[in-house]
Amino acid sequence: MTSCSNTFIRKHNFIDKLPSKISLDSIVVLLPAFSMRHHNDRNTWNVPIRQAGRPDTFTRLLRSVFNQNGMMSAFDRNLSGKCMNDKVIYMKWMPDEENDYATHRCLPLQTGLYNIFFNVSMNISESSGDNNSREFSNIICYVLVIKDGEVLSYRCYFGRRVARKKHFPKGSADRKDYPYFANDQIERVVKNITADLIKRIVPAKK
Repeated sequence: MTSCSNTFIRKHNFIDKLPSKISLDSIVVLLPAFSMRHHNDRNTWNVPIRQAGRPDTFTRLLRSVFNQNGMMSAFDRNLSGKCMNDKVIYMKWMPDEENDYATHRCLPLQTGLYNIFFNVSMNISESSGDNNSREFSNIICYVLVIKDGEVLSYRCYFGRRVARKKHFPKGSADRKDYPYFANDQIERVVKNITADLIKRIVPAKK
């Protein structure tokens, strides 16, 4: 296994039926869903890893990306993807479920708008080999754009690396969460998974 990997995955399942330009007033961003687990080499599932700060950090960074691009109005705090929480189980979630509209019927989708939904799996997997036990911080995030019962866009991004203390400098805001997810790892995933969408969204016509 590699110590670090950041890439779009499951590309053969990607969907792109979106227009090249989408007006800001025609989109809405739902609050993300999260699945968090700890997996060890005995193939057993432990209790969910501590969630303090990590979902909040992902959401904060996601909002920041949209805000930097003048798109903060797309977020609706009353629209949440929480019905999809804990659905993405590491190594058991079928890829075809990610881009299937039926899987996401529970979401509070808004008729006539492009509904943007991020589903995030954050897990720690343990690996032992060469007398060197390691913990990998894995973030898998897919984004859907759904409008009027149809999935118009789907992409999935995978960020993985060995968790090391150097990623959590003493005194840093996320030190207390070691050995889970450092802010820069989450930031990289957010930046990559939003890049294509941000390019397509244009200001609303006055």
